[in-house]
Formats: sequence, C-alpha cells, structure tokens
Amino acid sequence: MKEHTIILFKATLLIFCLSILSCTTNKKELEFKTSHTISNDISNQQVSSFAEDTLGHIWIGTFRGLNKFNAYEYHQYFNSDDSLSISDNQVKDILCDSRGRIWIATVNGTCQYTEEDCFRRIPIESGSQYALQIVESGEGRIFLNMGFDLCEYIPEEDRFKVVIPEMFYNNTYTFNVFIDESDHLWAINAGLIRCFDLTTMELKKSFDREDQQTQYAYLRDNGELWLASYNRLSILDTRTGSYMDIPEAIARHPQLSEGVINFIHPYNHSSLLINTQKGVYLYNYSEERVISQDENGFPFEPPAFHITAMFTDSQKNLWIGSSDQGFVTSYRYKERFNENNYLRKFMEHKSIISLKKGKDDNLWITTSMDGLYVYHTKNGTIRAVETQQFFPENRYFPNQVRSVFVDNENQIWLISTYKLICCSYDEENQLLREVKTYTLPGLTHEMSQDRNGTVWAGCSNENIYALRKGAEAFEKVMLYPLSFTFTSAVITLTTGEIMVASFPHNPRIIDPDTWDVEEIDVTPQIKRSAFIPICLYEDSMGDIWIGTIANGLLRYNRTTKTLERMENTTSTDISAVQEDKLGNIWVSTLYGLSKYDRTNNSFSSYYKTDGIGGNQFNERSSCQMNDGTIIFGGTHGMTFFNPVDAYPKRSIP
Repeated sequence: MKEHTIILFKATLLIFCLSILSCTTNKKELEFKTSHTISNDISNQQVSSFAEDTLGHIWIGTFRGLNKFNAYEYHQYFNSDDSLSISDNQVKDILCDSRGRIWIATVNGTCQYTEEDCFRRIPIESGSQYALQIVESGEGRIFLNMGFDLCEYIPEEDRFKVVIPEMFYNNTYTFNVFIDESDHLWAINAGLIRCFDLTTMELKKSFDREDQQTQYAYLRDNGELWLASYNRLSILDTRTGSYMDIPEAIARHPQLSEGVINFIHPYNHSSLLINTQKGVYLYNYSEERVISQDENGFPFEPPAFHITAMFTDSQKNLWIGSSDQGFVTSYRYKERFNENNYLRKFMEHKSIISLKKGKDDNLWITTSMDGLYVYHTKNGTIRAVETQQFFPENRYFPNQVRSVFVDNENQIWLISTYKLICCSYDEENQLLREVKTYTLPGLTHEMSQDRNGTVWAGCSNENIYALRKGAEAFEKVMLYPLSFTFTSAVITLTTGEIMVASFPHNPRIIDPDTWDVEEIDVTPQIKRSAFIPICLYEDSMGDIWIGTIANGLLRYNRTTKTLERMENTTSTDISAVQEDKLGNIWVSTLYGLSKYDRTNNSFSSYYKTDGIGGNQFNERSSCQMNDGTIIFGGTHGMTFFNPVDAYPKRSIP
C-alpha cells in the first residue's frame, strides 16, 4: 500500500512538472505571437510614419505596433518581454537609411530591424527615451530628435549619444529637425529657428519667431524653409538667411492664402501637396498655379480624413496616413485612369450608356437614369441638356433618350424607343433645337453615315433603314430573311461602306453606291450559344473587330477574309472596342478592361482595383477624343485615359 502511494505521488509530481513545462512553453509561444503576427489588416488606424526597404516592402508606424506590408499581407510587430521585439508599440518615425538599414523611433527607445526578422534595441544616453524623429545626414550619420536633445548614433559604441543638449526654448521642445544639402541641421521650435553646424555642433544662426510662432515646418530641396503659423505662411531662404515673398499663385488664391497649413509633401518633379483645414491643394511651382482637390487637374482622389503622414515610394506611389482611418495609397499606375477629377466625380455612379464625340470635340454623354449631358472640352464644363420638350406625351418618364448619333454636319440625333429626333445644338444658349423627327418601326439601336452622306439606322427587325442626303424619309433595305432580329452595331468603314452586325445573322457590308450587300461568315468561330454581336470597330490596319456576348472578341481581316478568335480578354462578354494612337486595342467588357498589344500579341487586364473606376462596362459606350483620350462608359460612370501618357501596369513588391 505504501509502495502504491509512492508510485502515485511520483506520477502526480511528473504530471505537475510536465504541466509547468507546458505552461512555460505556452508562455514563450504567446510572447512570440504577441511580438510578431501576420494579418490582413493594419495593426492600428492611427498612422505616424512610412518607409520603404530595399525589397520594396512598405513599413508603417502606428500608435499600436509596426507593420511591414508586402502588398498582400501585413507583418505586425509589437513590443513584448522579448528583448528582440520593438522598443515600444507607439512608433513615432521610421527611417530606411542609405545602407538599407531600417530604424524605428518609438516613445520608449529606438531599435534597428535585423535580417533575422527581429529587432536590436539601441541604447540612448539621454534623459528621455522618447524619440520624435530620426534623420540621416548626407554623410550617412544618423541623428535622433529627442525634443530636448539631439543624439547621434556612434557606430563604434553602438549607442546614441547627446551631441546638442538642451534644445528646448521658452519651455517648448524642438518638434522638427531638417538637414540641408550643406549638412547643416535646422531645429524648429515654436518661437525659434536655429541652424547648427553638424561638424562642430556649433550654433551658426538663429531666427526669432516669438511674434509669429511656427506650428508646422517643411524644408524643400532647394533650401526654402516653409514655416506655417496658423493661417500665415513665411518662407526662409536657408542659403541667404533672408525671408522670401510668398509665391504669387498661393498669395492670391482665395482659400489657400487663408488656409492653416499642417502638412506639405513633394509631388512629382514640379509640385507640392499642401494640406490645410480646408482640404488639399496642388501647388505647381513650374507653372505657378494652384489646383484644389475638387478642381479638374488634381491628380488623385483626396482622402476624407485628417492627414498625419505622406510618403512617396520608389515607384512614385503616394501613401497617405491618417489619425484614425488608417491609410490610403494613390498608386502611380492608377493615374493613367480618370485623372480629371471634375469629370470623374460629376459622372460617378451614373450609368453611362452612350458616348459620342461631336465634330467640335464636345462629348455627348447619355445616362440610363440621369438624362443627357454635354462636356465642353474647350472650357472643361459639363451641362445637362434638356430633352423633355421632344417627348410631351411622356412627361412622367423624362429620360427617353437611349443614345446619340452625331452626323457629318454635327447635327445631334436623339435615339429614343420609337423615334429619331435630328437636332441642332445652340451652344451659346445650351439648347437642342429640333430639325426633324422620324419614326421607324422597331427599336433603333445604332446609326452611322456613309461616304455619300446617307444615314443608316439599325432596328429590331430584319431591315436596315437609310436616309439619303436631302431625302425626306428613310428607305427600308431588307438585309435578312423574316425572323426575330435586332441590329446592335452599325459603323462606317474607312472605305465609306457601312457594316452591320445583327443577332443572329452573319455581319453584312453595304456598298454605299449600289447598296449591294456582302456577307461575312462568322459561324466557324461561334463556339458557344448563338452569334450575339454587340459592337464593331475598324482599326488603323483595316482589321475589323467584332465584340460578342459569350463568344468573346473576333478579328476579321478583310484582305485575306480570315476570322480569328482573340483569347484572354477579361471577359468573353465584350462591350466596346477602341484603338489608341499607339496602335493598341482597348476592349471594355462586362467584367474589366483589356489592352491588346500588337508588338507581343498579348492582352493586359485592368480591373477596378487598378483604378478604372468599375468593372462592368455598357455596350457600345465608348469614344476617342481629339487629343487621344479614350473614354468607356460603365455602370460606375466613366473610365478615361490617354494611353500616350500611360506606363505599364506593375505589381507592388
């Protein structure tokens, strides 16, 4: 009995020891997990700083933790009992220095990221461990702004030492430091600006600001130190030590001149982004003009939050941090799309069902629910065009216009459910004036005009209708046998002939002189469902592109009479086709946008996440403006871009 008790005691002791060991192991695992995790989201919505490492990863400092973003997921780093974790969760600044080292300044010390995916804490010989800012000189020296001291990293001792003590002034701390191209350090206190020689640490000059205390400061590459004092701006030339005049474009701007500037960031090679309590402004100093965030020409969609940080990475993508909403990124490759903020915003969430360019380069925009608009390219304005006067019998259904056709005389044809209305446009009074109204049997879908001036209209029957130049009425031309038919596409070829595509028949080409009809056999390439043509387009090489539902994109070579199926568009449900001035073919679909590159015979795909605005495009809703800008209409509004200014799509590393 005694032996049994001893065995039971030993077993109990063994279990207890194992449980203790297990708890210890779990505690260590918990420590590791709390110091480094992988997530689909950022660790905290209050962003303080950004940096980019040599691999292209973006580091994001927040109020709670450090994040490394690889474009797919966030590696989150937190402070823990482990000495290899970051110094504190509240990150103030991040620096990737000229040697590729990542430095992290926190409210309780500074550390350096290692190749082992952990951190090495660097001692700071200062009365405080609260690091506000970390900067690098042109010689590669690393400095910490501690607010009341300036510390320098001493590599031989692997620690930060105070090199300029007692930087406070009138009970205010140094909230920002800059190093100019001469390796002079500029220290910014609210009531004092000081310049130090980093070789000797001697004070070189100072500027009293007690009568106009500085709330924000920014040093440009050209040596201009911009100093914001509430709604007043001063510019100190650090090279001469004298104050400069405010740029005329800013001084005369009614909003920016009175704005409280709280952030400035360089944008491309000729502009500054200036954030105020009234919004963001782009100051283009090469052209000496200011563009507000709501004006045409502002380069990106401004975020609706308080901006705390801005950073431009090596690919020229702009990262914008906030005080409580995380961050947004304006990717450079997205700038190829929808850079006209005024036009984009005006048409946002309007389903664009027709886009037609006038002979005067005005853009006629038909929407499914919001009526007809004209965009005047000369002055960049959009006007709603009243059409209800043409439909008095339908006063309860005001939006009767389904599409627009512009003829060779720049007359505007309104295509409605049951009639065609030819109008002239009075641009001065912004009115459409009726020239003549025509009624055709069946629903009219599309119109075009041949080399003889004859207007052709495709309807929902086996006929096409032709209005000869000077004639009073349309003539019926039978194209197909009696059947259920609807004509979806009518275009004029470069030869002046008319090409027609109708469900479910082979396309036809009509001779404008004899009205003889040529048939194109597409049945060998119709693999799915029936032939449902949506759009036609002839490119500069004479190839004819046929967009279909379900059967994708077809290319017809009229010389060789060969028909080819074009694979790898974003969807096999095609909406519209346009060729840019470089010879690339752009294809809108019911899910995404594709670009066909002739040089390598391949397609590139673009989706909403790439900046095109939306994924679902409307059939035959496209056009090209005189300057080469291509526009597609969709359920989201408009997608427009000038391919000449574009650059290849690139994945973020």
